[in-house]
Amino acid sequence: MRYRKRISFIIFPAIAIAILISIFVLLRTKMPPIHTYRVYDLQKGWTVEFNGKRIMTTDLSDVTLENVKKGDSLKISQKFYDYDDAPGNSLVFRSVNAYVNVNIAGRSVYTSGFDRFTEGKVVPKKIHDVPFSDPSSGKVVTISFIAGSDNAFTGIEHIYMGRYINVWNYLIRKRFSPLIVGTFLYIFSMMLFILFPLIYARKKSMSLLFIAMASFCFGLYTLCFNDVPELISIWPTVFMYIEYMTLFCMPLAVMGFIVSDNEDKTGWMGRILVTVDLVFPVMALVSDFIGIALINTFVFPMYALTAVNFPYCIYLIIKNDRIRRKRDKYILSLSNENKINFVVIGIIGLLLFAGVDMVTFIMSKMGLKIGGDVSLTNFSPLGFVTYVSCLTMHYFTHSMDHVLERDEKEMLEGLAYTDALTGLSNRARAEQLMSSDYLASKNFSLVAIDLDHLKETNDTLGHSEGDDLLTTFSKALTDAFNKATLIARMGGDEFTVIAVGKGNKNIDGRIRDLDNLCADYEKDKPYRISFSYGIATSNESEANDPHGVYAIADRRMYDMKAEHHKNGEKNGD
Repeated sequence: MRYRKRISFIIFPAIAIAILISIFVLLRTKMPPIHTYRVYDLQKGWTVEFNGKRIMTTDLSDVTLENVKKGDSLKISQKFYDYDDAPGNSLVFRSVNAYVNVNIAGRSVYTSGFDRFTEGKVVPKKIHDVPFSDPSSGKVVTISFIAGSDNAFTGIEHIYMGRYINVWNYLIRKRFSPLIVGTFLYIFSMMLFILFPLIYARKKSMSLLFIAMASFCFGLYTLCFNDVPELISIWPTVFMYIEYMTLFCMPLAVMGFIVSDNEDKTGWMGRILVTVDLVFPVMALVSDFIGIALINTFVFPMYALTAVNFPYCIYLIIKNDRIRRKRDKYILSLSNENKINFVVIGIIGLLLFAGVDMVTFIMSKMGLKIGGDVSLTNFSPLGFVTYVSCLTMHYFTHSMDHVLERDEKEMLEGLAYTDALTGLSNRARAEQLMSSDYLASKNFSLVAIDLDHLKETNDTLGHSEGDDLLTTFSKALTDAFNKATLIARMGGDEFTVIAVGKGNKNIDGRIRDLDNLCADYEKDKPYRISFSYGIATSNESEANDPHGVYAIADRRMYDMKAEHHKNGEKNGD
């Protein structure tokens, strides 16, 4: 059983690592060609106007807009011609928090986001598919973006021409890495959520729940941020809120794990930060729904909250690491080991990778030239995978430490409560059981036994044969009372058997079995095996006192021993 527990804590992280390695192999594998017709990336040849003022540029990627206000208008226009081999072409482009209108030759052919824009709500980002039929060739196409809020966009996304299915495949290929990572983190979180109730019932720790929450938030945020729901055209508004809420819940997932994993009291500061991290996403969602503030305005406060959480997280990690290292000095199997601090590695990985995208986002919103809008994140998924993997490894290696510690405690307790010669329980274990509340509420029988001829055997045959007599009798005792609750050597030649439940029945039959076994075991032995005994039951003592029952059985055993002496059966023992 002990080894099964150890294996159970090894298999799960091993599976997680195997899945992670498989994902990285997939990320390095080139996908086969999946489209027949060409996909054109239309970055050049556009006329760009911002609030009616023309911007001189030859490439849309060079356009950087500063201090965009709600209602500001960005227009791009170009005269389109036939695109050779692809019948049924579409204009495909992406917008973020903007009301979009497409005109061909002065006629509006497509709009998106008008309802939420007029309601003053955040317009969800969207991958737009605008059919471009052959009669439109040679006509001017104008795409207008009207900002749904301040700093809604700082540049212009890529615009593609081609059959939508081919553009869709092209965009999926560009998002292949975050698609795989996001899907892995989401599936991994579901596995952890399923495991959490089973492990919590044994360990009473919330740490695994916060790891699952972190993996869930990181996975869904990666998928939503990289437009996977938009590419399959399902519930853009719903997934917009999911993207923001998973982002806002990240501080709670990180701080919650650090606090719940801490082995010492975290104090009022930790409880306050976890509470604030819990209230913050709820407050952001409610504020958006009742019209106090748009949900996207809480991004910068979330970064500020993260900055407040970070120093305290580092403090708790260092404090917890010192406590564990100090404790491990007193654990036999773990002493003098330099163990890896997976939490530190995970936090560093998350900060390094996700920090790059965070800085890029802040710089873009400050109007600094980056090139285009803040679109696809490249580094955060790596940080997310690093963090979740390290926390999982920390949790299960730490659980292994607890298993080892518990095993060593059981081993030491076994040494303290086991008779070294016979392997039976010792007097300390018998006294512990008789002093517990367990026997006081049970019906039980107690047998006090004295082994005959031990002193005679030691004096005439030597102590090695005396020890063999004790071990042989202990084996017979164990075989005869195989259903007993306790079989103990009280010291010297005295033994005690306590039987509860099924073992409490037919004690006289068990004594006869013991007598027959002794007769069988003494064959080919240079000594005799016989014993005196006394039996008492729990209902013979007032208040069901186990010590009182033992005294009755012990007195009856000495009466039988005296009878044996009287009849001349004792010869110097």
